[in-house]
Amino acid sequence: MNDQISHDGVVESISKAMLHVRIVQSSACSACKVSTYCASSERKEKIIDVPCLTADSFTIGQPVTVVGSTSIGLKAVLLAFAIPSVLLLATIVAGIRLGMGELLACVAAVAVLAVVAAVVVSMIIFFKVKHIEVILPESGNGTQAYYTKEEIIEASGINLDENLLSMSKAKVASNIKTALPYVNEIQIKKQLPGTVIISFTEFEVSYAVADERGGWWLINREGRVLESADEKSVRGHLTVTGMPIKVPKDGEQIMPAAAEGADVSEIENKRTVVLELLPEL
Repeated sequence: MNDQISHDGVVESISKAMLHVRIVQSSACSACKVSTYCASSERKEKIIDVPCLTADSFTIGQPVTVVGSTSIGLKAVLLAFAIPSVLLLATIVAGIRLGMGELLACVAAVAVLAVVAAVVVSMIIFFKVKHIEVILPESGNGTQAYYTKEEIIEASGINLDENLLSMSKAKVASNIKTALPYVNEIQIKKQLPGTVIISFTEFEVSYAVADERGGWWLINREGRVLESADEKSVRGHLTVTGMPIKVPKDGEQIMPAAAEGADVSEIENKRTVVLELLPEL
């Protein structure tokens, strides 16, 4: 089942970290379950704002495709209609049971709903991501951090003007660690009204090991691949021989390569011993 809604459009204008896209209603709108409540489906053309940290890489008039999830539309319907209706009815019932009378209970329900709506709207309007601050790790030997602030921000997936309170810190941390294998521990802080602070530490290279094709890879103490390396750069690191690995990708755990007829369990035992001993060196 396709969980995406897409609209073809054209970049109308560009502002800081924001694309203003003119979209045209597509045939997919007619089949969408939430098209009745979707503002994009009310008109043939509509200008929408799309937060984008790389907005400068686009040009005015450039064709683009804006993709969203149908689950977002369903959540919007739930927040806009279902939850307020339940809250309204619950408040009326509670008021009547407390002996307030039907009229007074209705007034109280409307007042409660108005307060909740005011709080929600203020959270949406005032608590948006406006600044992303990155604290680079300090190194005792005077070397610079492996990644720049710009690389961390790009990998985070955070969009300016997205809601600060609903932003998932776990997802941001996962995005960064998946894209940047040298990142070790990472901490994400939200600072009201609109700042995200990212601090992190980096893995150090523990050793270098060759793969089954003769290529070299730099590995951290947990057996995780940091990056490929040439023979010249490998000279500055401890090298492990006699244990060729399968050709990996950055960020993956190393896996021993077994020649035809070789004892795989013996190779795996060697790998386990190496991983246990290297942190002590």
